[in-house]
Amino acid sequence: MPVLVRPATPDDADAMRRVYLAAGREAWAHFLPAEQVGASGTAFSGDRGFVAEEDGEVVGFAWLRESELDTLYTDPRVWGRGAGRALMDAALAGLPEATLWTAEQNTRARRVYERYGWRPDGGRREKTYAGVTFTELRYRIAPEEAR
Repeated sequence: MPVLVRPATPDDADAMRRVYLAAGREAWAHFLPAEQVGASGTAFSGDRGFVAEEDGEVVGFAWLRESELDTLYTDPRVWGRGAGRALMDAALAGLPEATLWTAEQNTRARRVYERYGWRPDGGRREKTYAGVTFTELRYRIAPEEAR
């Protein structure tokens, strides 16, 4: 069944938290303790939010803050089925350029971003989450030139 992407609503908060916890625990297991993912609570906000649904179930979400893709998560059960791509298409629509930050160790997500057309631009910063300090890399894209 195709993925449906629509604007996020406050009613999606519980489903987005479930997706975030499942994705984070799976994708970050090699550098973050699973029990700490989401332990301090989770709030999703930005200028524009989108959810991806399959068969009426939220399987992913994205939040855009100005021209930064601030959040993008999909449930591991749907990895490789196009939900992330569909969310990026919706979030980036109409933007001349966008950025995102992701953990250097987040190799799976980095491959997804790079296949879509994102490229590291040299930006680096340290971040501490769940008691672990790691380096984040900044990626940049001109959406009209990508995909």
